[in-house]
Formats: sequence, structure tokens, C-alpha cells
Amino acid sequence: MTAIHDSDQIFTKEKVFHTLEVLDDACTTFRSEHVFSIRAELRSRFYNRRFQWTGSDDDEEPILQTTYDKWGYPLHRIHGPIIREGPWRIVVVDLGRTLEIGEEDILHFHHRLRDLNGKFEPYLSHAPQPGTKNIILHVILPKSLAHDVVFDDRMLDTDKVIDSEGLTGEPLDAARMLFAKEVPNPAQLNRVYRIRWKHPLR
Repeated sequence: MTAIHDSDQIFTKEKVFHTLEVLDDACTTFRSEHVFSIRAELRSRFYNRRFQWTGSDDDEEPILQTTYDKWGYPLHRIHGPIIREGPWRIVVVDLGRTLEIGEEDILHFHHRLRDLNGKFEPYLSHAPQPGTKNIILHVILPKSLAHDVVFDDRMLDTDKVIDSEGLTGEPLDAARMLFAKEVPNPAQLNRVYRIRWKHPLR
């Protein structure tokens, strides 16, 4: 699905929290939420988020959940249209002010996504950068898809699996299951952490 890579060296993502929800049994409609606790390594007003969407259809522009200044303007704003390069997406965020070195902020994204041609790759992953201290991955699946859900620790360059474990879901209601994995103090070079499951059409 969604591979989230920390390629921006201007900011360190100290903590990351990703949630992907599959909304239907055919795995065609999705919503996701992504929260980043960032620290400036260089002075900057703009933050670049780079991620991958493998679905066949154009995704909607992401929405930023943010606070507002005293005049009612959002402190965080998406700057310009989302940049699309194949499966890759780049979102430029205006932080509303220049962060000095060592200053921290929190970014909170919401997405609505779809895949009508069955191209979606059924996983949610994060590849950390130096300085990442904690990764939390949540996948919410309809009960029809909530089996054979696995967490992998992989090499980023070769996709070799280092460690793998089956995950047990937690019922959210009569129709949905939550699969969660926290990775404290992750390896920070050439690693990717992934929750994956079986696509219903394959």
C-alpha cells in the first residue's frame, strides 16, 4: 500500500503513528491517518512528506488536522498540489513559521484512498531514518479479511525478511478488527517494518 519513507533530512521524525483502514470486503476503499512528531535539524518552514500509494486510482488530496491562529488561519497548510510520480506522492507542508534547530512540532494527516482495479498491495509499512525512536502501525480490516495478518521486519534494499510474526486482531465492533504493532527503538538504517495481509482477489 503505503510505504512511508523518511527521506527528508531537514527534520527527524522521532515518533510516527500510522493507521490504515480497509473499508470494504473487496479492498477497494480506504482511509488512513498519519501522525508525526518532528524535530528540526536545520532551520525550515517547509516539511516534505514522501509516501507511496500502490492503488490504481488517484487519491484525494490529504487533509491536515491542525490548530488555528488568533485570526482563524490554520497553522499548518498544504503548499501547492500533491506531486505524483508513479506510485510516489510528495506533499509539501507550510508549517506556518520557521522552525529553529531543535524545535519540535506535530503533523497530523488524513487520507481517503481507493483502488478499483485490484492493484493495491495489501500492506502498511514504515522505513525509519536516524533519530526515529518509536513506530506504531495500526491496520483495521473487515472481518472477512482479518486472517493471516503478519508483521515483518525487513531489509529495505533487498526486501529480505529478518523476522516475522503472526498478529492477533482485536475486535473494534461486529464488523472490524484492529491489528497493531509497536516498534520501540527501531533499527534506523536499511530497515522497513510492515503489517501485511492477503488481498481478497489473489
